[in-house]
Amino acid sequence: MRLPTCAILAMLLAPAVSVSSPVQQHRSQPKQTVVTAKSAGQTLLVNGTAYYIRGKPESTFAVDVEAHGVDLPTSAFIPVTLFSTSSPELSVSEYKATIERFNSTDDVWSSSFQELVMIKSDPLNDCVLEDTLASMLQTEGTSAISSLQLSTSLHSLSEGPYFLLTYMNSCSIYKAYRLYSDYSAAFFYGVIDDQEGGFEVLSATHPATDGATTIAVPSRLYYAAPTAELPLSGVRIGVKDLYDLKGLKTSMGNRAWFHLYDSVNSTAVAIQRLIDLGGVIIGKTRLSQFANGESATIDWVDYHDPFNPRGDGYQDPSSSSSGAGSAEASYDWIDMNIGSDTGGSIRAPAGVSGVFGNRPSQGAISLTGALSLSPEMDTAAFVARRAQDFATWGKAWYGGNPIFKSYPSFPTKIIYPIDTPGINATLYPSPGFFPSSYNESQPLYDTFVAKLEAFLGVNKTEFDFYTEYRATSGTSLYPPDHVGEVWTKLTCYDQARQVFQPFFRDFAAAHDGDQPYLDPPVKRNHAYGLNQTDADRARITASKAVFTAWVRSHLVAANHTSVRCSDTLVVSPLVPGAPASREAVYDVAAPTDQDVYLGWNRYGIAQLAGVPEVVIPLGAVPFASPVSGTPKLNPVAVSLLAGYGCDFMLFDLVAALARARVIPEAVQTGANL
Repeated sequence: MRLPTCAILAMLLAPAVSVSSPVQQHRSQPKQTVVTAKSAGQTLLVNGTAYYIRGKPESTFAVDVEAHGVDLPTSAFIPVTLFSTSSPELSVSEYKATIERFNSTDDVWSSSFQELVMIKSDPLNDCVLEDTLASMLQTEGTSAISSLQLSTSLHSLSEGPYFLLTYMNSCSIYKAYRLYSDYSAAFFYGVIDDQEGGFEVLSATHPATDGATTIAVPSRLYYAAPTAELPLSGVRIGVKDLYDLKGLKTSMGNRAWFHLYDSVNSTAVAIQRLIDLGGVIIGKTRLSQFANGESATIDWVDYHDPFNPRGDGYQDPSSSSSGAGSAEASYDWIDMNIGSDTGGSIRAPAGVSGVFGNRPSQGAISLTGALSLSPEMDTAAFVARRAQDFATWGKAWYGGNPIFKSYPSFPTKIIYPIDTPGINATLYPSPGFFPSSYNESQPLYDTFVAKLEAFLGVNKTEFDFYTEYRATSGTSLYPPDHVGEVWTKLTCYDQARQVFQPFFRDFAAAHDGDQPYLDPPVKRNHAYGLNQTDADRARITASKAVFTAWVRSHLVAANHTSVRCSDTLVVSPLVPGAPASREAVYDVAAPTDQDVYLGWNRYGIAQLAGVPEVVIPLGAVPFASPVSGTPKLNPVAVSLLAGYGCDFMLFDLVAALARARVIPEAVQTGANL
């Protein structure tokens, strides 16, 4: 006879009857540990758009769904809108204005979330619909219910798009994260906060990916407008993968490092400040290995370098904050990207990507929890697309340093550095001062300088940097002869001992004495650094100190008790717009000690003297693209440099120049600025 399934199930669940000895009856049975699984979230598709929800809902509550007259399918995720109002009666005009605000300010919300609207009122009470609105919603097929009818727990949630999951008489509500594909390869991976003070790698893949990383962004509607306490409220931020994020591994752009070391237990101090100011971290961006300078494609062996979206899409993104510049220029869905600058690592990517960027005064913010290239020159820096955002966010991020403050006036002198007339260009190649090394961009610089002169009410002063330094620094040397070796030798010496020495030791211990792989230029720099002695470091540090003193006294002296902080502003053609293909190749098989750069150029002023410099996109110049076979446009950028500690004056100046239409107020993402 065949028993029905229910009978079999009853037999399996019924207590077993057995005969046992008294000892057996009273013997304690060991408790068995049950292994449980943690949900890492899900990917949902709504009318072709991909979303992510966390494994844990924002709220779960009991409710009689049918009692509210809304036909909700069970065991299905339903897109809903949580709508806030302070009116006791919601009108058509308020409803339409709110929906328009959602549409114009948020890329996560869409009309797909509009079929079910949950209205929460403040103060906490039931809100009724104006008759005209009720009729309109009925015509549009929109159901509207009061959040109070479902659960008072919904009142604590911010307005915006959510997913509602109903099961029998229970509902769970989830925040909506929109998924984007990182087609420019700017990121290593997307991240999401673990709701416990740390982070997790995003466990989602965009369905249209070509193998690119997926990034999830939360609705902008979840965050209140910026305040003095939270000036970065809701600002979406990418973080260069040399900064630690609690719960995650830090790669430093090196596969061996990533797999050798565990996830970290704390977030880098500079990044934690961004979070405390309201910033939202959404991903870890790519960097050249150990923040060393690397040329696109040929040097990037462990990982592929990001794509620069400007021009033909195949220009060098520069380094080492390559991912930061790429992401900022590629995607509207990210706002701010954090990098670092030791020798141009943000300034160069910002310039070639056509975005705003900076190098702050040395010591602007703590670098605890970040990889070091050389502590004497490392700085935390960032990029942005809007001048006002650049100024606001910079002042907020560095605002914990008491040396920084705003000033009521701007500099009264513009230094216009020029290449030394008649100098032997073979012995002393151009450091990249005026005139522009790329003729096509000089008219852009001329226009900018003329507008800057008019704005400040002064005329530029031509300045022969090399000749002036040799005559007034007390060295009787041109900068390349005096400090040309400083940056390379100092960074190679410091990183060889502070980073690579313990890394090689730990790797060898874990891999039977093996050495880890380093990209070709990093391997060269490591070997070069080991060959530098303590005496070499002392000598070049002394040269650096002389240069620093000269810049801070003779070139851009700072006075923090004055009305303008720095009387002098140095303008430089930082990125002149010359095309630089990512198809560059070596003339030899691999870089050697003979290829170590011991020169000096326009980037060297800020990094050796520790003074602030901002990068400003001016426009673009045409070039003949070998990729597309058609003319394309390449970004042109200028830099402004001022005295030590005058960072806020520079930020304020950038914002003021944008308001006066001297520089762009904002740049677009994609091929063109």
